[in-house]
Amino acid sequence: MPTLRSTAIAFSIGAFRRALEMTDLNLIDRQMKVMLQRCTRIALLGTVLMLSSSPAYAYYGIAEYVSALVAFLVVFDFIIYGATLGIIIFTPLGRKSFYGAIWAASGLIALALYLLDLDTLFAISFLWPPLLLVWVLINLFHEPAMAERRKLMGRVFLSRNPDSMVIDHLAFWLFMLFAQGISLVAFAVLADLSQWVIQSPRDFVIDFFLNRWTWFWLTLVALVASLVVWWIRRPVNLTVLLALCAFLVLNAYSGWFNPGLMFRSQQWSANFVGFDMVDQVLKDSDEVIVVEINGDARAFPDLFITQPHIAGDIIGGEEVVMTYCGLSHLGIAYAPFLNGQRLDLKVMSQLENNLVMWDAVTGIPIQQISGKFERQSERAKEYPHFRMTYGVFKKLFPMGYVYYNPVASLGDQPIKHYWDHMTRLIMFHSIDFQHNDPNKPVFPTLDLKDSRLPWKEKVYGIRNNGDAVAYTKAFLTNHPFVRTKIGGAEMIIAYDAEHGVVTPFYADGYTGTSVDVYGNTDDGRKLRRVEGLLSEVFWMIWAHFEKGTDVNRT
Repeated sequence: MPTLRSTAIAFSIGAFRRALEMTDLNLIDRQMKVMLQRCTRIALLGTVLMLSSSPAYAYYGIAEYVSALVAFLVVFDFIIYGATLGIIIFTPLGRKSFYGAIWAASGLIALALYLLDLDTLFAISFLWPPLLLVWVLINLFHEPAMAERRKLMGRVFLSRNPDSMVIDHLAFWLFMLFAQGISLVAFAVLADLSQWVIQSPRDFVIDFFLNRWTWFWLTLVALVASLVVWWIRRPVNLTVLLALCAFLVLNAYSGWFNPGLMFRSQQWSANFVGFDMVDQVLKDSDEVIVVEINGDARAFPDLFITQPHIAGDIIGGEEVVMTYCGLSHLGIAYAPFLNGQRLDLKVMSQLENNLVMWDAVTGIPIQQISGKFERQSERAKEYPHFRMTYGVFKKLFPMGYVYYNPVASLGDQPIKHYWDHMTRLIMFHSIDFQHNDPNKPVFPTLDLKDSRLPWKEKVYGIRNNGDAVAYTKAFLTNHPFVRTKIGGAEMIIAYDAEHGVVTPFYADGYTGTSVDVYGNTDDGRKLRRVEGLLSEVFWMIWAHFEKGTDVNRT
């Protein structure tokens, strides 16, 4: 949304300007003055870099930016002045540097609004906020009048009896431990890495996620309260405080923010290219998930869809979102609509070794393998999709396109380059473990008692009207043409041995015994593909979510 982003940046620049104006540099030594000036210059340069990095500004021009600057600064001047009235009461007159710090912090908050646009999160200017924050902390904690200010604040907010410092220390630890506890729960519940050790009940995970921002603000309030007590009474030394804050920030970041940053949804921005663009990157043996609608064929290579997990486009006139879970070895193409409304899908986490998404419109989680809103029954519409190698895709669909999502170049976006390399390294390592250990899933969250097939065998699962059947590759190799009923519908499961492709079709009254990968029959008909195919999903995942599944039905 260009207007929101431009106004956020406008206020950020204005706030840093006001921070300079309201800072009484006579209260700070020369080195502090130089640091402030340098930080502000870096801040202004960073905002210019971010503006130039956004195509939206190239289109909308300077007029929108200037108008937003004026409007936003006028409104926020009143808001910030009102918010600081309480502080002014306890602040000696003439201490403008304190207000300067408030304005600088406000600028950081406004900039954070801009950075919420994840497309520019890793711009070069991402590096400068910590520098300005250092200045804010130094100005707050080392100004000569700070001792006097702490005494004034202490007389109002804390006990006036110096002998009651034990109570003040207790207040610090109560606030701090509350904040630490909630952030630790956020890490344990929302960050999937913790599931190696802690397996939280599913209902608890969903409930916490649905109320995650309430818990976040409670954590933030408790942290601020503990910092206020520390600022006045200093119950622990600075090293201990920084260690506590670092631990809290790490847990909070891992739980509340990391999944969205590691797996940035491309529901609206997936990039598709011709074969010539990817022939040097993909091998003919690399696996792809294929969607073909009205003659428009698209291939989603595992190599590229692993991050971001969600990628969409208009395919054959239909809006389609490919969802992918490497732990399940599962790609499913959905129409991004549920209960009559458009979905805006993001990555939440994984539960039971399967991707859990969430809809940014309603805030409700959606399990990938089921395609349902959590605790609701309606399932999103699936589109037929099937697996093959990249070489086979080029042969069968010579006019097709390939989803292309390489790591950002080191020269253009160095932070994003290294970040995405790290993310993919972690993901591919986990996927390799999932494939190579025959008896153990990556996360010990599956309770599978069905031993009809090995845990890690890949099956072709077909669902229809509450009925579920899994077919193995070995069975289909010996029975390349299977006619059966699933969920009351007569189907044909066809295995093309030449290309190694399994495709189920609705029989629609066809009684012959020959159908190719496109659905063409020997009598000139074209059969419809079955939507509910889960191609080469791990048996342990299929059997865990599809209790009572049949195997190799004929």
